Amino acid sequence: MWRPGVPVADGHVIVLDAGTSRLRCVVFDQRYRIVACCSSEWPEIYRPHESPYSRDFDAEVLWDVVSKLIMESVSQSCVSPRDLSAITVTSQRQSLVFLDLNGCELYAGPNVDL
Repeated sequence: MWRPGVPVADGHVIVLDAGTSRLRCVVFDQRYRIVACCSSEWPEIYRPHESPYSRDFDAEVLWDVVSKLIMESVSQSCVSPRDLSAITVTSQRQSLVFLDLNGCELYAGPNVDL
């Protein structure tokens, strides 16, 4: 059973947060203290000529941004990658990714509620 202040992991934990306006990467130590935090704006593509709420992602650009956030956070934390015990992702809303028969992205986009 979890108790505040009691370690639950052998190493540090990375949390990727896909927020409404930003992507965040936070490194926590074994006692839930933040040891590094980086963020970036979403690399969304707006298509206002299609709809004022139309957005999508370039999956390769998004992956590049997430990868850089992880590398930057780990570097800031001075934690060896071998000392990371878990990585998790949080999000308020779901996104969609449609793939073709070869597993290549046809469309990747956020759920944008009004």
